[in-house]
Amino acid sequence: MNTKLFAHEWLAVITIVAAAIGLSGLALLDEEPPTSSPRSQPLSVSTISVTIRGAVAQPGRYEVPAGAIVDDLLTLASPLPSADLRRLNRQSSLRNGRDIVVSEYPTITVFLTGAVEEEGPVKLKRGTLMQDLLQYGSFRKDADTSALNKRRRLKDQQVIDVPSVKK
Repeated sequence: MNTKLFAHEWLAVITIVAAAIGLSGLALLDEEPPTSSPRSQPLSVSTISVTIRGAVAQPGRYEVPAGAIVDDLLTLASPLPSADLRRLNRQSSLRNGRDIVVSEYPTITVFLTGAVEEEGPVKLKRGTLMQDLLQYGSFRKDADTSALNKRRRLKDQQVIDVPSVKK
């Protein structure tokens, strides 16, 4: 197989390449240079303003990118441990001017007496079990904490008397 080009074929290839280069150059010359007129606007990310308050460490007004979701705002505002996030749709899109309120878990107050380091009220989440008191209270060395090992829900204003170990 002969792969040599004849002179007239080379002339056609060169003409086509030159035409393509010439048209590209004309297209570049025809473009207008960028101007700094007052009408031109720089590219910017649009932002929206939203407010968050309630059980967060950093409440306030935030400027967030358009398209941000509630979870993004929560990350900025740092929810408190007492924050009840169950009622928030964390994947919901934020809208300009939206006000997000982060509520706290409903709480109860129980009163610890007896073999505890400090007697008095303890604020707990509603639904806390008696056996969970072991995490919240500070008990004396002689406290009989086995009496607290019950799967019973605590009631608001309930008095819990922690007995001492009998010797």
